[in-house]
This record gives sequence, C-alpha cells and structure tokens, in this order.
Amino acid sequence: MSRTKNFSTPAAKRHGSAQGLLSAHALSLGFAAVLFALAAMAAIGFDLLSGARAYVGAESLWTKAQKAAVRSLHDYARRGADADWQRYRDSVGITLAYRASRETLARPHHDDAEAGRHLAAGGSDMADVGSMVRLHRWTSELAIMSQALRIWAEGDRLIDEINRLALQLHERVQRGERDDSLNGQLDSIDAIDTRLTKLEVRFSATLGEGARLIKTVFVSALAAAAVLLSLGSASLVYRNGRRTRRQAEALRASEERFRNAVTGGGDGFWDWDQSGRAVYVSERMESMLGHASGAMPRDIAALQALIHPHDRDRTLAIFKDHRDTGAACDLTLRVRMADGGWRWVRSRAQLRRDSETGHMHLAGFITDVHEQQLATLALRTSEARLRGIWETSRDAILIIDSDSIIRHCNPAVQAVLGYQPDELLNQPLERLQPPDLRQAHRLGVERFLATRQRHVPWQAVEVRALHKDGHELPVQLAFALMPEGDELHFISFMRPLAAPAARSADT
Repeated sequence: MSRTKNFSTPAAKRHGSAQGLLSAHALSLGFAAVLFALAAMAAIGFDLLSGARAYVGAESLWTKAQKAAVRSLHDYARRGADADWQRYRDSVGITLAYRASRETLARPHHDDAEAGRHLAAGGSDMADVGSMVRLHRWTSELAIMSQALRIWAEGDRLIDEINRLALQLHERVQRGERDDSLNGQLDSIDAIDTRLTKLEVRFSATLGEGARLIKTVFVSALAAAAVLLSLGSASLVYRNGRRTRRQAEALRASEERFRNAVTGGGDGFWDWDQSGRAVYVSERMESMLGHASGAMPRDIAALQALIHPHDRDRTLAIFKDHRDTGAACDLTLRVRMADGGWRWVRSRAQLRRDSETGHMHLAGFITDVHEQQLATLALRTSEARLRGIWETSRDAILIIDSDSIIRHCNPAVQAVLGYQPDELLNQPLERLQPPDLRQAHRLGVERFLATRQRHVPWQAVEVRALHKDGHELPVQLAFALMPEGDELHFISFMRPLAAPAARSADT
C-alpha cells in the first residue's frame, strides 16, 4: 500500500500541534466549567426540593398539633383534668415553635442557627432544617412562596385567638364550670378550628405549587446546561477526531469493543474471539466478581467453569442458539466470585464480525443484579404466602376503595356471607350492611378521609352484617389501610361470631 508524503516543515508541524493543544485545552476548560455549573445547579435544586419536602412534613406536624390542641380543650372543659390542660399546652407549643422559626427568618439579618432550633423544637428533623432555612432565604420573595408565608402568618394569628379563648376557658374551669356552661366558648374555638382547616389545605396546595415551580425551573436549567454540555462534548470529539486520525486507527479495536458493549449493555465487558479460546475481560467485570485486575482467567473453558452448575447448561445452550440462529442472548445466571460465593448477574451479548480480521466475536456486558434478583425471589415467596392466606383464610377478606366500593374479596365470603366473590366485585359495601348502619358508616369514612383521624377502634369491632339471603349475622371486623399508588384502600377482615344466645350457652 502506497503512502502520500507530507512536505510540511518541522516548524509548521510544531506550530500546528501547539495550536491544536491550546484549542483542545481551552475547550476542555469550558467543558469542565459547564460540567461544574451543571453539578452545582443540580445540588442547589435537590437542596431546595428537600427543603420543600421538609416544609410539607412540618405543615403536617403543625396541623396535627393544632387539632390535638383543640381536642385537649374539649377534654379539659368536660373533665377539668390538669393532664388535659398540659396536653393542650404541649400541642400548642409545637405551633408556637414553628411560628418562632417563621418570625426569626423574616428578620432582615436573621440567625440561621436560631431558626433551626425553633424548627427542630417543632419536630422537624435536624438533618432537614438547613434545607428549610435555605429554601426560605432564597425563595421567600417569590410570589407563590410569599403567599404561603402569608397563609402561615394568618394561621399563627388564629392560633393566638385559640390561645386567648383557651386561657379564658382555663380560668372558668378553675372556678368549677363544666360542660354546658362552656359550650359557647368551645363553639368559638371550633369555629376557629374550621377556619384553620381551610388555611391548612391552602398552605399545602400553595407549598406544593411552589415546589413544582422550583422543580420546573431547575429541570429547565439543568436541561439547558446539559445541552451546552452535549454541544461542548460534540465539538471536542469532532475537533480532536480530526487531529487524532492516526490515534483513532490505533484504537480501532478498542472502539470496536465499545460498540459491542453498547449493543450488549451492562457494566462488566467481555469479548470472546470465536476463532480461538482467548477472552478479553474488562477490569470492571473483574472488580464486580471480586478479582484483582488481571486475575480472572482468559480461557473460555475456565470462564465457563465459573458459571453455577445449575445454570451452566442453560447458559451455554442460549449462547449456542444465539450463534446458530441469531436468537436473543439475554439471561440471568449465577457466577462464582473470587471468594467462592455466588452472585446473580444479567448477561446480554451479541455476535459481531470484526471488520478488519473477519473473525466472529461474541461480546457483551454483565450487569450486577444480585440484590434485585434476591428481592424478586423473596417477593415471589411472599406473594405465594399471601396468596395462600388469601385463598385459605376462613375470614372473609375485602379490599374496599375510598368510595366504599368492593374491589377484591377472597373465597371465604361465600361461607361467611353467602356470595360468590365475583358477585361482590365493584359493588357498594352497603350491600353487606344492614340499612340502619349505612349512614353511620358513610359519615365515618368521610370524616376519616377529611382528617385522617380514627374515631373508632379498628381492631376487633363487633357489628352486624347482611347475608345474601337477607338475614343479619354478628361479625367481628378488623381494618387496616392499604395504599395502592395514589389511591387509598381499606382492607377488612370479617370473622363470623356465634349468635348471642349460642355464645351465652357456650359460656
């Protein structure tokens, strides 16, 4: 093969090399600057979103404390017990701690440490208070965040009104007044509580909108930075590619392996030249399996011996089928570690022809899926156990959505209530309730969904159920919450009880 001569002078060569080096160096610095800015923006964005999440948690603590304070005042008016009054003071103290943090942060030259102590006193995790302080400092001038702070301040003002009425109530209780004589004052407290509930809903919605705004801004900024980074990367690759043609030729084999790796996917790369027994193994693959660099065998037979005996025949058959027919080569198997243990990996490979030598190469990646595989196997075992409980339990088990519609039920409903499971699917729960219990159930569900507070025990509740043939039977109920995605479901365990007369006879 002939080669064209290069008549450039040595000085010109050195000048061109220096220019290329300076240009590549400047481009590399720009690339690093964009990468640093991208990382910094990501860190700031995650910090602000963490602060927003922490404020949502703080709002929940504030709301729970406020509701607990009102309940304690009712108890105190009824019983006059000092413990009820102390519970009120403890609960309202949480809201006052959060108020102190807001007022501290509102000062022109506020003390972050002092604000953090108030947030922690309200119940916020110390690990979150830094993000919460920074979120207030950086976003309090935004319209949506200013609105949230105004709602918070209005809530604190209403807490002051409750506290004023509470002190008056305390004086009257100390004078011996109870119950009916205090109803007017309790009604005023309840009216403020109703207003606070609306404010709490508005605050949560406003804070959520603010968090979404922050997320949108930073995602957009990160996307723009990523575009700049991609353009810089493309420019760097393009320019260097033009100046490193001979290096690209020397690295052709490595780039070929890289293309094969992209096709196979995963973490640890391997490449078996089908013309012999030699196998290339990447350092990442060695590290994944606990080997020092260069310690793994490079002979195909020795590598195949590392496959778990229960997986070896299946693995080799899949490789052969891929070579012979082109069938997909994607499998999960166990491989022996350097310490003798076994690790689950996913292997994906593809047969490719080397354009230079004409040799066929079976190359691909292995991905560490050990934890995922163990979790999958554990999940299958758990599902099998739960399925056994579901299908063999003598208790009728029903899964009900927040609209009191039956979504699932187990086979035991036939023995307990006389229905085939399919007859109850997507039916209202009131089909199983005596008419005189339906209104109370409906109101109880609505109250729970509004407050997330349980007003009756959820364990071993004795009620009456309506059998398919129309007769009522005593049953014992137990409930539990079962979130499914964004929806809230209830799971009910229904156990039939003996009729009252039969139970008396038994005792």
